[in-house]
Amino acid sequence: QSVSFTAEGLPSGATATFTPDNLEPTNSSTVNFATSITTPPGEYPIDIIATAVGGAADTTTYTLTVHYCDFDLSVSPSSDVIAPGSGIAPSTVTVTLHSEITQTVSFSAENLPSEATATFSPDNCTPTTNCTSTMNISTTSSTPVGISSIDIIGTAEGNAADTTTYSLTVAIAPSKVTGLGTSISGTQITLNWTAPYDGGTAITSYKIYRGLSADATEHIGNSGTTSYTDPGLEYNTTYFYQVSAVNVIGEGIQSDAVSETIVATEPSQITDLTATADGTQITLNWTAPPDGGSSITSYNIY
Repeated sequence: QSVSFTAEGLPSGATATFTPDNLEPTNSSTVNFATSITTPPGEYPIDIIATAVGGAADTTTYTLTVHYCDFDLSVSPSSDVIAPGSGIAPSTVTVTLHSEITQTVSFSAENLPSEATATFSPDNCTPTTNCTSTMNISTTSSTPVGISSIDIIGTAEGNAADTTTYSLTVAIAPSKVTGLGTSISGTQITLNWTAPYDGGTAITSYKIYRGLSADATEHIGNSGTTSYTDPGLEYNTTYFYQVSAVNVIGEGIQSDAVSETIVATEPSQITDLTATADGTQITLNWTAPPDGGSSITSYNIY
């Protein structure tokens, strides 16, 4: 009798076809299994059933193993700092294949801050060993300052997925430096100030400005702390200072100017006066004392 073939126990999205789908005994048929991108992975015992025209039947079992595309996702660099309303340096997203089976992997990003977008070029790739895409993140002027942990997701056609994390810091330049004060020691002036709001990312340095008027200061140095000493200054000269804070976004507003003058004082007391007699005259000798910051112009003899 003619025998026809069917298959039972197939997973979702899978099919079995027989060529031919019926035949006389002692002949053979070829069965082909096909899966869709939605077929879940796993091992499935498939019943192959041969049924004769008269109703007699026999069953044999075939084990079908469905594998997902197995891959890892990585991003480099994995963090950056950006100002509201600007773009970010590109990062490379890499798909590394760990299975014999490959599928096209599409990219997406979740948990972006408000008014920020992520684009991928290309938006998908198919790894043989690995493949890459360039990710760019941009913000608007309304994107809030803060740190976001963004999920970069790669999803294969069969719904296998992997996620890696990218840290995005949205920041602005530091606020205006306040609390600038001065102190004098000899011919040097030391500045101290209060650290301002950092703008959302660490202050990397402070810029020091000095001039002979409040509206004509020039950059003279940098400091990694909230103090700076300016040595070798002139007596009786008024110096004006301003300070600004810097982070990776840029330089903040300069502080209000403060001024300081190192005032010269009277010469110190002469302490090594000697007298030598010679006939009817006496000669006096001494060592010039510290001049107090201004050249000694004369000595008074008493």
